[in-house]
Amino acid sequence: MSVQDPAVVIDEVKTPSKFDGDRYRAYTQSGTTMEFVVWPTMLLHSGGPILMKGVAQCK
Repeated sequence: MSVQDPAVVIDEVKTPSKFDGDRYRAYTQSGTTMEFVVWPTMLLHSGGPILMKGVAQCK
């Protein structure tokens, strides 16, 4: 098993919230409000750079 130190962090966001295009890409609809998260954003460490953008459904 592989261990990362520090561990990769999965970004948590409460929905509905304002869509952040720097951290997420739109799923099937674009808009200004995130309805739900399809796949969360992965960060290198807490407060660190983005490894992979998340995917969110907007309205």
